[in-house]
Amino acid sequence: MAPAYNTPEGRNLVKQVLAECQPPITPHDYQTDGIVVSLDGESLVATMATGSGKTGYYSFLMLVILAISRKPELALGGKIFPKNPAMIVVLPTKALQEDMRKSLERVGLDAVVLNGGARRGRDSLWHECRKHHSMILISPEELLNPACRDLFDSKEFKARICRLGIDEVHLIYSWGTRTSFRSSFIELGHIRSRLPSFDRRFIPIIATSATIREGRPKEAICNVLGLKSGDAVLVV
Repeated sequence: MAPAYNTPEGRNLVKQVLAECQPPITPHDYQTDGIVVSLDGESLVATMATGSGKTGYYSFLMLVILAISRKPELALGGKIFPKNPAMIVVLPTKALQEDMRKSLERVGLDAVVLNGGARRGRDSLWHECRKHHSMILISPEELLNPACRDLFDSKEFKARICRLGIDEVHLIYSWGTRTSFRSSFIELGHIRSRLPSFDRRFIPIIATSATIREGRPKEAICNVLGLKSGDAVLVV
């Protein structure tokens, strides 16, 4: 299928939406490159140096998705997004989760961290996430939590989840496949099958890291995530 957003018109739309944010955002060209790929429903693997704007792949993308969701007339090629859209982002440590939460909130996004301290029950953050919070930050271990299973199984959540993010994705190889240390990283390969499909394909992934080595490490990561050679790979 021909791209709708990975086009000059799509790039202009992304820049226009971000320019209208408060404060206005001017993305790097490589960030725009990744955003339009994801808007088209393709998975993205971005390798870039620490401090060069990895979070923008998540935050700027969600700002554009929210804008299109609120104003469907902005959609290109009939590719729209659910009402009240949500993205899950998996991060390996609480420090990274909190850092990203603060970065997301600085651009006006409603972000929440789900970790071992989150209570279960009808008044819990887990239950809130069925209908609320556009950015849900979680550790790999929490993917095994029964509360996470309940969240993924809820009709309300299924109706709005539209993207899956994985930061520090190289750890799938170094921690998940080579050793038993934090083997929950392997669960990242199963999470896509538990989430709704898009265009008869698994939910699109945005995976970022400062270090993804070619060869066996990259192959292992792609195998775990179910990414095939046709999936988009952006290297910065």
